[in-house]
Amino acid sequence: MNTLPYYSADEIKKALPMSAAIEVMRSAFQALHAGAVTMPVRLGMNIPNGLCLFMPAHIAGGGLGQKVVTVFPGNPANGLPTIHAIVLLLDATNGQPKALLEGTYLTALRTGAVTGLATDILANPAAAVLTIFGAGGQATHQIEAVCAVRPIREVRIISRGASAAQLATRLGDADPSRRYVAITIDESVAYEAAVREADVIVCCTTSRQALFDGAWVKLGAHVNAVGAYTPLMREVDVTLLNRAIVTVDQRAAALHEAGDLLIPIAEGTWSADQIVAELGELAAGSVQFPYDPQRITFFKSDGLAVEDIAAAQAVLAAATLPDTPSRLS
Repeated sequence: MNTLPYYSADEIKKALPMSAAIEVMRSAFQALHAGAVTMPVRLGMNIPNGLCLFMPAHIAGGGLGQKVVTVFPGNPANGLPTIHAIVLLLDATNGQPKALLEGTYLTALRTGAVTGLATDILANPAAAVLTIFGAGGQATHQIEAVCAVRPIREVRIISRGASAAQLATRLGDADPSRRYVAITIDESVAYEAAVREADVIVCCTTSRQALFDGAWVKLGAHVNAVGAYTPLMREVDVTLLNRAIVTVDQRAAALHEAGDLLIPIAEGTWSADQIVAELGELAAGSVQFPYDPQRITFFKSDGLAVEDIAAAQAVLAAATLPDTPSRLS
């Protein structure tokens, strides 16, 4: 059997920095809006202790491939990441396998880059305060992406236990130009203030209930919800949805599995008709929302296969393999 080039997380990181990844996502969503992407809604398969997702996509004139990702919530207790993933790229002209890429890092990178893109389009250009819910594997990339597109001076990290403090310390040591503040969920005054004072809010948790009162979000703020990925999960409440301009990565995906939207739809308190734009429409400029300090914008990210394939193709184009690259037979 022929060997395939295998790109590790370190090789992906070197080949595709966050700023470049954001622009790759911009192009990917423009292609999606233009009808140049073939992409079925991802297939989820529940198995004991976890979930397995299958995500294929083809970009016309570009990449063809599939990501397989597993989500096992109990893994951290055993010293393992919650998410494992791998991406297989294929030659779109003849179907031959081209490369395998480590998918856990790639997923975190492209998810952060999509948040960066949405924030770049929708948030206050002078945004200075970022509040993020969750201090897990996604958090670092989410923070990096928002800071890549906005002049963030202070990052407030909210989580359970010691994880927020650990992340704040690590990021603060690496980047003394910003203030990183850790807040636990039982610090009610600081918790509420972190929401009320935020210019940008990012939710990257696996919560099944709203993380904060939507009435707390100030006019002019932008909210990204990226963590909830099943119809039973939600990170924001209907109060926020009814106050905000609601945008999504793709309507079909959002209405298939985004509990943030599906739960209030089922309750009759919100309507899918209130989705005003997809990210591709925003990236292409066919729908525009210039920043307005008197309104709130909200972006729901579900994660699409086109993001993985576009990012993987960019790695292939940019990476310089070492003399002795890692390979899988």
